Amino acid sequence: AAKEYLPAITEAAKLASQCAAEYEDRFDVFVSRMSFDMFCALAVGKQPQTTNAKLATPADLQFVEDSIQGFSMGGQLLLEPHRKWMPGDKMTNFMAAMEGAQRRGTEVANELLDKLEAGQVDGLLANSYMAKLKRRGELSREELGETMMALLMAGVDTTSHVTSWLLLNLAQHPDKQQLLRDELSSVLQGGDLVEDAMGKLPYLKAFIR
Repeated sequence: AAKEYLPAITEAAKLASQCAAEYEDRFDVFVSRMSFDMFCALAVGKQPQTTNAKLATPADLQFVEDSIQGFSMGGQLLLEPHRKWMPGDKMTNFMAAMEGAQRRGTEVANELLDKLEAGQVDGLLANSYMAKLKRRGELSREELGETMMALLMAGVDTTSHVTSWLLLNLAQHPDKQQLLRDELSSVLQGGDLVEDAMGKLPYLKAFIR
């Protein structure tokens, strides 16, 4: 089922790669924004292009920042249980970041739901994960918004961490980078990553796993 979202994710990654050179000294920011773009493409069929400062909306950029800050502080607060009784600035900032991310996640979900209810769906939007949840009719509008927020926040954080390590390992091992490049060039021949090609890319699969 996950392969259904490959075109949306591939397009998001392709658009992000066009801006990679602009993040030479902000690698972590680039990966976080690209992860957000890929998850938005999967979840709501939207290409926010937060890696492109000229096209991204301030609200989407803020969501990425809030998600990163929220998860970072959340990890720190797990080691500081006394913050439950003595919050301080760290707890205050954590709550503000989480509330900001939840607010934007709900907005993104509502934008999609409005379009679905108005019948204004096609292409990536119609095949998005949230559109499929809506068609099942098992969740309320509020529950769909909460699901969207959790999906984006958790997805951006985990995907950015995994992608960062993958790219760093590639950079440290140029011989392996060349092997991967050769396999992709041979199989895809300059085209996009498509479902039919997945079974012909054993090195890519091993690298990601």
